[in-house]
Amino acid sequence: MQIVGLDVGTKRIGVAKADTSVRIAIPDGTVVVNGGEFGEIASILKRYKTNWVILGLPRNSRGEETAQSAYVRDFAKKLRRAVPTVKIRFQDESLTSVEAEKRLRARKGYFYAKGEVDAEAASIILQDFIESFAITAQMDANQSDEPNIDLEDKKDGSDRLEMPKKAPKTPQNIQKAQNIAPKAPQASKAPKTPPKRPKTPETPPKRPKTPEIPQNPQKTKEKRQMAKKISIFAGITLAVVAAIGAGLFTWYEANIAPIYPDVNCAENPDQSACPEIIFAVQSGETTAQIANNLESANLIRSSLAAQIYYRLHFNSTDSPLKTGEYKFNRTLSTGEILDQLVKGENHSNVFSFTILPGETVAKVKARLITDYGYSAEEVNAAFSKNYDFPMLKSRRSTAVYGAEPLEGFLFGDTYEFYKGESVDKIISTSLAAMQSVIDDNKLEEKFAEHNLNLYEGITLASIVQREATASEQANVAKVFLNRLAKGMTLGSDVTTQYALDLVDPGRTTYTNNAAALSVDSLYNTRIYSGLTPGPISNPGTSALLAVANPTNTTAIYFLTGDDGMMYYSNTEEGHNQNIRAHCRNLCNVSL
Repeated sequence: MQIVGLDVGTKRIGVAKADTSVRIAIPDGTVVVNGGEFGEIASILKRYKTNWVILGLPRNSRGEETAQSAYVRDFAKKLRRAVPTVKIRFQDESLTSVEAEKRLRARKGYFYAKGEVDAEAASIILQDFIESFAITAQMDANQSDEPNIDLEDKKDGSDRLEMPKKAPKTPQNIQKAQNIAPKAPQASKAPKTPPKRPKTPETPPKRPKTPEIPQNPQKTKEKRQMAKKISIFAGITLAVVAAIGAGLFTWYEANIAPIYPDVNCAENPDQSACPEIIFAVQSGETTAQIANNLESANLIRSSLAAQIYYRLHFNSTDSPLKTGEYKFNRTLSTGEILDQLVKGENHSNVFSFTILPGETVAKVKARLITDYGYSAEEVNAAFSKNYDFPMLKSRRSTAVYGAEPLEGFLFGDTYEFYKGESVDKIISTSLAAMQSVIDDNKLEEKFAEHNLNLYEGITLASIVQREATASEQANVAKVFLNRLAKGMTLGSDVTTQYALDLVDPGRTTYTNNAAALSVDSLYNTRIYSGLTPGPISNPGTSALLAVANPTNTTAIYFLTGDDGMMYYSNTEEGHNQNIRAHCRNLCNVSL
């Protein structure tokens, strides 16, 4: 039986697998967090024919859950919604990334990719779960409502190696066992007269020697002396370089070690190294400034060694040092401290806010009010402001249709803010992230290749985001582009859902699908041709790139089957056949 382990991060998810009969976890790559991660995980589970997932649940040095723990628990809920059959267990973990780096460093030195650390961490989590289960045979207490996973070894002997049976004793076998060769028959006696030797061929005439060119003894001596000097110089240079390299490595290893490496605060918490020191990372501080502050606080040995460690093990874009207040003691290594600063553990005055790809502005506003304590007046005022970003100049006015003016422009990601931060700052941070994605990927130029301006490209990406998982988005984008080119309606039910959310969110008027599909709205692409007046959600990177780089399929129909697979067709007849064969339940879900 296969089980899958996941090390959940905000940028990447490490993946590991294990066979319960072998009980050894193996790293198996990573999944990028881009809005399609749940579809990718579903594909992994399908490939391994399992529905069991072990999630690493971070805890700090005191065994307490952290902000990252809440993120993992929220991820588990979303995974259950995306894959209803999944069975999830949590495995407590602390600083597995640091341990993963140590293992990779032991195997590969410093030449390994960031994703390898995540996959290695997932294998550590999964191995810990397998070993703890083998000892206790119980599930995590946080998931006690789930049935126990069957991790029992085979007991029917099917995995045992059968020893070969002994062969009966026979003269031949005895002879083989004793390594005795059978006697050879006697050879006939050779004739007394020896055979005549063949005549030796005549020796060919010798060639005359080539006359030697006379050399200058003085020049030869000078050349030898120069070669000797070059050899000595090269040897000295190599020895010096090797000595410098060894010295630098020794210095680096010594300066990333803890200030007090041999102190055990768990056994004796009253030692001078054990009191916790409050350390603050301010917004806008550079890595060098933070490293200097850590050295000034006597939490690390060397600011330079810390900066080298950060460059070797982290990417400044994917893994920035997060703002907030932290509590450290002087028994932690430089790697352990930086790992906590990257993960954002021990935050006391910072909160995380996540915008999911495919989420609407209405849902984002509702969460800011209900989950984060902002007032409705403050939230509505912030979303009504004019923000100065080039991408917003492409918008058409959607106010007449009741849609949010910033719909489609909030980039799906997890952001860190100080408690009490203004809603304006939250919005502008997300808008800036979206503008970077547009600029970095040259989306405006790529959309133009498909006869779409920037706003139209974002609008189509918002529909694709709601219609398909990341692995199918490029195909679905091309189907919609094919329909637009033929003057057909898009026929997308997710646009009709958006239309209903604008005019009848409680579904009190449009109580069945037949009525819903007839709603008179330009967002109803069953009735009106062309794109919707504006985006219907906030698309993620994968959907934006799918519209910018679609496949070359000629299909003009698609559907998602009851099995979660996508089915395409070039004709309406083929599409109806796909509905009958693959979509008996999902195609009848209420809008």
